[in-house]
Amino acid sequence: MPHGVDLYQGEHNSQIRWDHLLRQTSDWQGTPWGKPDWADRPEGKTPADRPSRPLRTPGSHYKYNDVRVNLLALSTLYVWRKPLPEVLNEQIMQPIGASSTWRWYGYDNSWIELDGQRIQSVSGGGHWGGGVLLMPGIWRVLVICFYARGNGKISNW
Repeated sequence: MPHGVDLYQGEHNSQIRWDHLLRQTSDWQGTPWGKPDWADRPEGKTPADRPSRPLRTPGSHYKYNDVRVNLLALSTLYVWRKPLPEVLNEQIMQPIGASSTWRWYGYDNSWIELDGQRIQSVSGGGHWGGGVLLMPGIWRVLVICFYARGNGKISNW
């Protein structure tokens, strides 16, 4: 995103809170990294209808959308102030003993300048060329951890 762009400006987007982003109920409208929100799970009878769809009040309607997950990743990057793959590795993967074979990529154009460093904002979804690549064994460990809500010990994986 160009420096100085406010992703939450405007009457609709300014109402959006973290809870809306995390629950996929924001109905955020915009075009990060050249991908408009309406391109993923489009609405309307014709392609011409998609950009002008009616907006729903944030928090009132669930709809999964990879573009909005990308927005969440970018917003989180500004909070952590370091690449999200580093955060994932430090906060989750290393503590559970996951292998280091996983990768998390952004798009070719999803680089930002942050605190004097060029950092790639990773994408949430796998289409359009980005996403998280995990081996099946790592998925298994993550599922066990989430299922146990972090209270169980993991062995023999």
